[in-house]
Amino acid sequence: MKTEDIQILPIFGYGNFGSNCTVIGTSEKSFIFDLGMTFDDQGHKYYEKLNRSFKKRDLSPTFILLTHAHADHVSFILDGNFKKLDLPIYCSDFSRRFIEKRSKKLNLIVLTPLEIIEIETFKIKPILIEHSCQGTFAFQVTTPTGTLITIIPDHKLETASIIDNFQIRPNILFLESTNSIEKERIDSEDVVLKRLENEYDLRSKSANNIFITTFSLCTRRIMKIIELAKIDNKKVLIVGKSIQYTLRILLDTHRVDYDKLVFLKRAVSVLDHIRQENNLIVICSGHQGQTNAALPKLLEAEAISSNDLILFLSKQIPDPEAIIKRTELLSNILKAKVPFVDNIHCSGHAAIPELTYTLKKINSELVIPMHGDAKNLGGLVDLINKNKIPSRVRILVNGQYITLKTTINESRSLPTSESLVEI
Repeated sequence: MKTEDIQILPIFGYGNFGSNCTVIGTSEKSFIFDLGMTFDDQGHKYYEKLNRSFKKRDLSPTFILLTHAHADHVSFILDGNFKKLDLPIYCSDFSRRFIEKRSKKLNLIVLTPLEIIEIETFKIKPILIEHSCQGTFAFQVTTPTGTLITIIPDHKLETASIIDNFQIRPNILFLESTNSIEKERIDSEDVVLKRLENEYDLRSKSANNIFITTFSLCTRRIMKIIELAKIDNKKVLIVGKSIQYTLRILLDTHRVDYDKLVFLKRAVSVLDHIRQENNLIVICSGHQGQTNAALPKLLEAEAISSNDLILFLSKQIPDPEAIIKRTELLSNILKAKVPFVDNIHCSGHAAIPELTYTLKKINSELVIPMHGDAKNLGGLVDLINKNKIPSRVRILVNGQYITLKTTINESRSLPTSESLVEI
């Protein structure tokens, strides 16, 4: 029998949306998974909070596991203050390409899916999972003593067999809880793409120009837009840095090939093209009404008229400030009498049916809900209890440091503990 102390420090993402950061370690080594800020965070203050949190618990993380490139998981890595941490980042190839478009001279190491790598004293197995962001990794982490920790971040199960890649009965499972109170299984991304195609076919002939706005890392949606443009031989204008970064990655990796793409630095540059021609497709940022994003600026400049069409390949982000800005955006669209279609979208997060399947299949000794507010974290607890899943559950809140003692039975073929006790 071997014993080991597992240290867990949740810094962001346990009771809130918009930012995520967790420190996990043993008495010898620790690491961080994900480093995301909210829209309102300032990099230097975020860095100071991280440092205070590390020092208070005598933690010195030596590397970062990045699950995916969504802003709430990666944005601090893109901030100039991140370099003060001077830590290597282990991630997928897509995440590496995205980060390199935004920030230079970072130590980025690309992981191969399902290939176990030793980092410091840990054995890490990255597992590609389905999400609205390409190149999203879950991780299985084995400590020197044999404690098995599974991390399943933002995901959905378009294909349930993905769960077969995970070792069953880990000691600890970190599981996202975003849609833990949603009863219906989430639509496939294929449904969204088909609806986009149908809306385009129905309305494209009667619209002067079509403005399409989406989450910048929804690669399949962006690829579909280019496919539709290519069929009709339409010029595509791209406005918004993040969307441009994604599209350039798709061009670099030969997933998109089209010679009528025009990358614009400023939203008002769209006006120059509109004055010369119609029948354009404009892919732009700003679906949440962000003040400096392209779509609100285009409306303000009267680049979009009642003869055009706006397609929202997105939904409302559940953030109070975002709700206010998006409401203002929709109000301005209505005032301008611009036709629009909202919510051509499906969530990238697992709901109750998928979460139930995952929990039963993986059968973790302990489950720690993450990536959610209080009702979502609690929803995962209810799900475990109602389905009589034989897993303990521990709700943590931001800043709540805990130490768990695991006892490993070496005679077992799997690194499963006989007991896991909070100290």
